[in-house]
Amino acid sequence: EGIRTIGILLEYIETKDPNDYEPEIVNLIEKLRAPMFLFIEQLRLLNKFQNAGINQVVDFISIPDIRKAIGVSLTEQEQTTIKNLQDKMNSQLVSDALKGKSYNVKKVGLFDTNLRKLLTKSGYTTIAHLNVPEDLIVNTSKLNSLQVSRIKKNLDLPFYYLNDIIVDNPQSAVELYKNNVHTLWDIFAQTAQKLSRMTGIQVSQLRTHFSNFTQDTIKNAEKEIVLIRKTHPFLNEEIIGQLQKAGIKTLQQIIFPDPRIMKNTLLNEQSVKNLRVFLDKPINNLELELEVEKQIKALGINTVKEFIIFPATMMDEKTNLSYLSIKNLKNRLPAAKSKPTKKIPAKASTKTPSKSTTTTKSPVATNPKTSTKPKVTSKQTVTKPKTTKGKQTTLFDVSQKNMKNDTSKKTSQNKRKEVK
Repeated sequence: EGIRTIGILLEYIETKDPNDYEPEIVNLIEKLRAPMFLFIEQLRLLNKFQNAGINQVVDFISIPDIRKAIGVSLTEQEQTTIKNLQDKMNSQLVSDALKGKSYNVKKVGLFDTNLRKLLTKSGYTTIAHLNVPEDLIVNTSKLNSLQVSRIKKNLDLPFYYLNDIIVDNPQSAVELYKNNVHTLWDIFAQTAQKLSRMTGIQVSQLRTHFSNFTQDTIKNAEKEIVLIRKTHPFLNEEIIGQLQKAGIKTLQQIIFPDPRIMKNTLLNEQSVKNLRVFLDKPINNLELELEVEKQIKALGINTVKEFIIFPATMMDEKTNLSYLSIKNLKNRLPAAKSKPTKKIPAKASTKTPSKSTTTTKSPVATNPKTSTKPKVTSKQTVTKPKTTKGKQTTLFDVSQKNMKNDTSKKTSQNKRKEVK
């Protein structure tokens, strides 16, 4: 083809239809588009590269003088790093970096068939490839700005949007956070083997979760987010308002703070500290029914924060708590040293409400599945008390009844005397 330089190679690639690329060309483009952060761990040096527009391998190998291109002073260590990288940069180094630090887009359900094809043909074969400036992807691929923006928005989401991992092992979320996994970018920057060691979930199971991770998964995860209500038992309205201004609007953000807000003084405010202490406490601090507590522990949930992040839809299926009861309890969290309201047993009621009356159900009702998914099994039989509809027994009624009983007794005694 007469290609002797990187520049001519790029022109050849850009003028040719991606559908006509030979497999070798696709493989080569994949390596050329590999992001430089895979090879540079020094954050300051990486920022200098990005400011100079050196984002991909193709930028690095096509610039004769890197130091001149960067245009700012480099430390001795940074110069050594660049020199070593120039000497070692080859096809195998790039392949190993992509294999060890990223996940293939073909294996993630978030990308449909057409999107996978467009990304692969343009050399953006892994999640790591996409972690470069948005306009760079638009200018060097067949994707439009809307498609690229949507991809980046989804990958910016917190890691706990992968609900399936939490269902498999509620403690896995805590372990991931400890290992500096904060977003979906961070999830897919790991190998499945490394994630397996962190979470205790089998590699095959993790891969299944990734392939099933779609837009619908994200929508369902959004429903599980617990907003900080104005009537929160631990936080007053003033603190809640300040938290919202700082971008902290959910309990999940309190449990897993974004590194960018970790130094925010609000997180050190005493009421917020009290809330975080409560979230770390064992599940029995919610003071649920003993049977319900056993069912929740059987799901692997041991602490209050694990109860918060565990999907309510799945908990509804596995416990005697209804979906609404779970959501209400997550939103209202009983304050320290106070018991949550429990459902009043039927036998204690002396008044049956009329059909037009709306009854308020406790978040810890012992017969919960009555809010959204009514299910009565052989183990869950509900006996309704027989009470007089619309009438309440009074002291006057009791006294009248006693008088009638006395009169009937006297009448029967007189009849016996007459018989004798």
